[in-house]
Amino acid sequence: MCIPVAASAVSAGEYYNQGLDLASQGHYSEAIASFDRAIELNPDHFLAWTAKGVAQNELGQYNEAVLSFDKSIQIQPDYYLTWDNRGVALANLGRYSEAVASYDKSILLEPGHTQAKVNRNAALERMGGQPQQEQSPLVYALPGVLALYTLVILGKRRG
Repeated sequence: MCIPVAASAVSAGEYYNQGLDLASQGHYSEAIASFDRAIELNPDHFLAWTAKGVAQNELGQYNEAVLSFDKSIQIQPDYYLTWDNRGVALANLGRYSEAVASYDKSILLEPGHTQAKVNRNAALERMGGQPQQEQSPLVYALPGVLALYTLVILGKRRG
């Protein structure tokens, strides 16, 4: 007797990669669904949590994005892009002092990551503080640029 074999199950990494592809095309809701499937299969997939947060941030779901970034940080506390993107979500919520703390952590983990420095300075300016260096806040003003940059970096770390 021959029993038909079902198609192989899709792995967490494949759902993650599918989510990255969808997000890079601006299909953030569909990307979130793919990241959720990756997370269902592998709850410790910190890159899927980070990418989900980026997509949520792009959709204006800032509170949800912070929660996704916090979950990623709980799993992998030393990934600088998660901290940077968490700062963007917090700044979008008007929580500038918390955003600055997230940017500081990102810079501590990756001192050459100038985007976090630019974002930090923009948050400080919003708080009425003095930026440490003169930097244009263009990246902060264009969160889609950060999302695209993050997706490129995450894509290099495909599941």
